[in-house]
Amino acid sequence: MCDLNSAWKEKAIQLESENRILKSRITPPCPPSEYEIITKDQVKVELLKTFSDVNMSNILDNRFMVTSHSEYMRFVSWDNTNIFDYESEYHDCDDYALALSGDFAKYNTWSSYPIGVAKIYWRDIDKAHAICFSIGWESFSDKTIGIYYIEPQDDHEIAYEMLEDADIKLLFL
Repeated sequence: MCDLNSAWKEKAIQLESENRILKSRITPPCPPSEYEIITKDQVKVELLKTFSDVNMSNILDNRFMVTSHSEYMRFVSWDNTNIFDYESEYHDCDDYALALSGDFAKYNTWSSYPIGVAKIYWRDIDKAHAICFSIGWESFSDKTIGIYYIEPQDDHEIAYEMLEDADIKLLFL
């Protein structure tokens, strides 16, 4: 009987450990502890610096919380959008961008941070590409607000220089 109790306790410890691992995969990282609230009008001013087609109907909330770009990337590295296989026309760039922005939106501790979807048109290529973008600070020490571009298929930041010759269309924020 003692051996059975010992085996059950050992199994319970193993299951609790597995449960913690699984829970960590579905529990987003803690939200940023440092942030500021900005208005829809402030967001529009920032968007107009980059996007050629901003109107207020593209901006769906009235207030947003902004934080350091590294905090957005902390969430992106936790998120699993990038692990799924690419399939042209069925699970392609727009699906990845919608999934990543949707993952931010589904957690109330992250849903107020401005993560949007944009479409890039490079002038020398006859193709468009959907990506995500965030509006946030350069860092906690430099709270200058800027736009940062994220490739949701591989979780990398897209350098602004890569987009200089592109027409970037705001889909939604």
